[in-house]
Amino acid sequence: MMFQAFATKKLLAVILIPSCVVTKDADTSICIGQCERTTTNSDEGVLNYALLGHTFSILPTTNPYICHYNCFMECRCLSYQISSDRCELLDEDRLTKPTSFQARDGYTYYDIQREYRYNCSNAKCQNGCCKSRPCLNDGRCLELCENPRLKFNCTCPEGFAGKLCQIKRRSCKDYIGNDKKDSYVILDKEKDKLKVFCDFQSEKAFAWTLIESFSFQNNAIVQSHGLMADHPLNEDNPNWELYRLSYSHMKEIADVSTHFRATCQFSLEGVKYVDYVQGKLSDTNVVEVITRSCFKYEYINIRGHHCHNCTAFTAQDLTTHLHINGLYSNTCTMGQLPDANSIRGDDNFGFYAVADRNHRCATNQSATTQWWLGGP
Repeated sequence: MMFQAFATKKLLAVILIPSCVVTKDADTSICIGQCERTTTNSDEGVLNYALLGHTFSILPTTNPYICHYNCFMECRCLSYQISSDRCELLDEDRLTKPTSFQARDGYTYYDIQREYRYNCSNAKCQNGCCKSRPCLNDGRCLELCENPRLKFNCTCPEGFAGKLCQIKRRSCKDYIGNDKKDSYVILDKEKDKLKVFCDFQSEKAFAWTLIESFSFQNNAIVQSHGLMADHPLNEDNPNWELYRLSYSHMKEIADVSTHFRATCQFSLEGVKYVDYVQGKLSDTNVVEVITRSCFKYEYINIRGHHCHNCTAFTAQDLTTHLHINGLYSNTCTMGQLPDANSIRGDDNFGFYAVADRNHRCATNQSATTQWWLGGP
């Protein structure tokens, strides 16, 4: 390897030339290392600005040339910044993460420019970036030579994401950006894999994780178990007729969610806002609450009777499945449903000791009820 550097007061040029070898036979050609060049000007820093949340290494120097050189030698480094007592190497820059680029007194931010001196795009790449094993959680590293800003790529195992496979997917929210309803793998706190059904399409910018679904004919199997009761059903096989996560897995998903909802007949009709409820976990934590009282919801629609940001009579305990009673809601802001059974009650979205067959979750034995956790 040959390294050359020269410096003046304001300019440093660095040329790094590892042994570059390209054979004549394109099928067996190998580019060992990369011939790269970088330049820096100490006057090109952006004063009193910093890229927040993307520091991966800190060096005890304030010399911009030393900081620049260390960034150049790091496969992950796309920019760097200097404060009064240190140099920070960054794995993003102000173009890739503009919202992270913010005013910070005492910082100076620098972009780094890299360029290849030889085109090795038709050769097998060996730039050494995978030697340090940058991919975490058993991710597979592939060295790249086409773009000096992207020198390696990590292929992550199921349940992990991020440039270095450093992100543990804990709910469907961690798959947001996908465009299909399907089963995905998330990880619990023990990093055990859990297959869950995700919905990204029905409500814009929301990702929903299914925590329970059951048909009306299977109501008796879930009727006497509140969501806080540990009663897993077909946990490894998400389905619409009889499925429920364990309490511990519901709780873990709730911890990274902001909202809940209940739907009817989702597998056949998707989301319809008749016989539908949605709320914030901060108002009503459906995974933990034991109650027989009025609770707040963002939106409730039961057989066409609906209200926004209102309360409805909600019941749940260890031996009673979560449900909204339309008869007893006369004490809440939603008010009693005019078509509720005035003697026996009116159970919706679960329990169904008294079910109105006009409720879409209970129209027939195969009608289904779903409970979800999620958020934007």
